[in-house]
Amino acid sequence: MFFPPRRNDVRGRAHGGRGGRSKGELTAQEELAKAREERERRKRQKLEQKSAVVIQAAWRGWSSRCTTRRAARSQWNDRYGSEGQLLQARDCFGLQSGGALGSLLRFYHPATDLQRLASIARVYAGSSKSDEFTAFISAYTTAEGRAAVQYRLKTLALQCLMTLSWHRLSLAPQLAAARPTAPLDASSGGPAGALLECLLQLVSPDLYAPALGRAQAAGLSAALLTHLADHGMCQHLFMILAAALAPAIRPPSASAAAAAPSTVPLPYSSHPVAPKPYVEALVTQLTVRLLALKSWSPPLTAPEQSLHCLLFLPDLWRRCRSLQPVAPR
Repeated sequence: MFFPPRRNDVRGRAHGGRGGRSKGELTAQEELAKAREERERRKRQKLEQKSAVVIQAAWRGWSSRCTTRRAARSQWNDRYGSEGQLLQARDCFGLQSGGALGSLLRFYHPATDLQRLASIARVYAGSSKSDEFTAFISAYTTAEGRAAVQYRLKTLALQCLMTLSWHRLSLAPQLAAARPTAPLDASSGGPAGALLECLLQLVSPDLYAPALGRAQAAGLSAALLTHLADHGMCQHLFMILAAALAPAIRPPSASAAAAAPSTVPLPYSSHPVAPKPYVEALVTQLTVRLLALKSWSPPLTAPEQSLHCLLFLPDLWRRCRSLQPVAPR
């Protein structure tokens, strides 16, 4: 019995049909491609939603922090004055978190709060022999006050150093000049004198010896110095020295500038450098004390944090004579 070929022509060739499917249906390959595109679309949409949530959360966090800092700065100004002119010793030497230093750290930024930090440093350096400071340091001998005292001293010392480094260009004339007769006076010493004198006192064990004894005073001083060294003290000292002791390059004359107008003029330092600049005391004391501290060694992965970075300062021995190498005894 003969049956003619279905959906074929007379020569038995297929017409290229869709296997019984209508023209509106998709093939297997088209179905896979469509599913792949749909999967990629859902993945991209989910990633976009996640990115939007992350961006919005970051913006809300930044906005909230700015609002909190503005409110904290306004409260600090109302209580202690815009430049700390209302500060007293009892405001700086308390162990409670709401003191002048603790309140300042909630919003502190070296670019805008230089005078506020200088006022606190001036109180610390000027009240080192007061009863309030002795009671504050004596809390270091107790178990509950040891961490609080150490945290405040470490934070204050580090902020003084980093703020000097931040403002090294604007404070360079004061740091390159001789030590003022009254460095803690706001008119003569300025913020540089307050920060520098406070930092020098904080790393000295002589400040804590009357209240703690020589052994504990040396341990507290070593802890502060180690904290500074771990947070880039040597690198900050190099930048402060380079700004204060920059070589005086004279500006080009009018005739030379007219002869070569396309030449870019070099920057030059307009402040004089004293035979014994103020910054030398800071660098010398911190360097000598760090060299005597046997418990600290610079990380091998960060050689710029060691004292060797000071050797890259031109004419270091001539400019800072107290740093000249001496023969061993």
